[in-house]
Amino acid sequence: MANFGNCVSAIKLVVLSLILTSLTTEAATIIIGNDPEKGMNIGWTDGVCYVPIQDAYVGDTLVFNFAGHNVYQMDSKASYESCNFGGAELMASASESPFSYTISEMDQERNGGNLYFACAIGSHCRGGQQKIRIRAVSSPITSSSREINPVSQFVLGVSTAGCDDIQESGEVGDRSNSFESSCSEPILKTDDIVDDGREWMFSTCLSKPITMTPGGVINQATVLHFPFPTDRRVV
Repeated sequence: MANFGNCVSAIKLVVLSLILTSLTTEAATIIIGNDPEKGMNIGWTDGVCYVPIQDAYVGDTLVFNFAGHNVYQMDSKASYESCNFGGAELMASASESPFSYTISEMDQERNGGNLYFACAIGSHCRGGQQKIRIRAVSSPITSSSREINPVSQFVLGVSTAGCDDIQESGEVGDRSNSFESSCSEPILKTDDIVDDGREWMFSTCLSKPITMTPGGVINQATVLHFPFPTDRRVV
C-alpha cells in the first residue's frame, strides 16, 4: 500500500513538472541590429543608434554579429553613458564573431535589471554610439509562446544628442523633423564591402530651398554614406 502511495506521489510530481514546463515562456533569440520592420540586418557596428531592448526575459539569448568590433559588458550605467571601460569585461574580441550571450538571473538582479554592452575599439562607443542597453525581467509562467518576440531596433540619421535621448528613454518618438533636409531611405550596398567587412548604406538628401541675393532659389543635393550620427557623418 505504501508503494502505491509513493507511485501516486511520483506521478503527481511528473504531471506538475510537465504543466510548469508547458507554461514557461519560450526563450527568444535576439539578433542585435536585426530589425524586421526595416527589413535590415545591420549587425553590431558604429554609427548606428540602437534602441534599448525593454522586453527581454531571463533565458533569452543576444547575438552580436560584427567585423572590426568587439563586445564589452559595462559594469554600470555611468560607465555605459560615458564609455568608460575601466571596469568593463571583454566578452568577445574582434575575431570572435558571432558572439552569443544568454541572460541570467544574476543579470536580472543587478543594475536594476539593465545590461549594458559597448564596443571599445577606437571612438566607436563615444563617437559612434556603438552601445546598447537591454532591460531583463524574470520570465513569467504564463504561456508557452510570446505574442511578439523582442527585436533589436535601431535608428539611422540622428545626431549624437538625439541618440542619447533615445538610449536613455527607450522611445524613438517622431523624428520626422530632425533633418533640415529631406533624405531618402538608406539603400544597402551589398556589392560594395569595405576593408573591415562591413556593408555600407547610401542615402541622398535634398536641402530646403535657399533664396539667393539679388534673386533666385537653389537646392543643395548631397550624397551621404552611412554610418551616422549626422553630426559626424562623412559627406
